[in-house]
Amino acid sequence: MLFDGKTYLDDYHIDRVLDGLIARHQLPPINVVFIDTLDHARRAKELPPNPDFADFMAHELLPWLRQQGITTQRQKTVLAGSSYGGLASSWVALRYPRLFGNVLSLSGSYWWAPKDEEASWLTRQYQNSPRYPVPLLVAGWPL
Repeated sequence: MLFDGKTYLDDYHIDRVLDGLIARHQLPPINVVFIDTLDHARRAKELPPNPDFADFMAHELLPWLRQQGITTQRQKTVLAGSSYGGLASSWVALRYPRLFGNVLSLSGSYWWAPKDEEASWLTRQYQNSPRYPVPLLVAGWPL
């Protein structure tokens, strides 16, 4: 599941990249769910840790995908995104670690914090949470 799906499709042509990797047998056939937030205001509301959005992912989107015949096995489910999308990936996996088994966070906005909380709030949530194995790949770009 890739947050900012329209950007990844329109600007990065990720569908062609993935198709090429699959054609060259460098990646097994996969289903990708491109999740778009429609505009910047919604993106800023939905993607930073938002319990309602995480609940939607777990209780509405995953069941709908299963109804469509798309496998949602935990170990094969990846949440991915950049900036707020990376933050959302990490948050949703933390909230539902038994449903979402892998995170790819590209330059995630880990500086973000809820109002009246210190910066790096999500990092502390991970430190204080019960351990559940969620492979987390965090990458950034050099400044």
